[in-house]
Amino acid sequence: MPLFGYVLTSDYPPTVSEEENVSPRECPPHPTGVKLTRPGYYTVPSLDDMISYIRPDGRCVVPHLTIGRTNYGNVYYDGDIDVTGLDLDALVHFLNKEVMIYPSDADKPPVGEGLNRRAVVTLDRVWPTDRTERRAVTDPNRYSVFGPSSRI
Repeated sequence: MPLFGYVLTSDYPPTVSEEENVSPRECPPHPTGVKLTRPGYYTVPSLDDMISYIRPDGRCVVPHLTIGRTNYGNVYYDGDIDVTGLDLDALVHFLNKEVMIYPSDADKPPVGEGLNRRAVVTLDRVWPTDRTERRAVTDPNRYSVFGPSSRI
């Protein structure tokens, strides 16, 4: 369903990411147990910085976690989150115009646990589509001429 008369689209990156299907690189286990090996994916704090959040009981609880993919977007979790043993390669997938967390319902924990909690999602390179030319409107000056109340 169009939002305010616009159809959101992105002309870059392509509709299917070649990088999403790249085999993860082999890495030794991280001290926190977090697994994130796919190209372009990152966390804030970084995996190296997470080591400083390991508690004496072995759990790793970080404040304000961000998980992202360069040129696709990020997901920001406010507050403390236990990341111990999270396989982010399997749990978080950024694709063209979408992000999936826990793609399989069988792996999804109850609301409020793991990554199944309130978050702020930011998607990059997503623009409205000009319906006459069937192209993404990427020029901010052109978009401002139409404004959000008109149909492109």
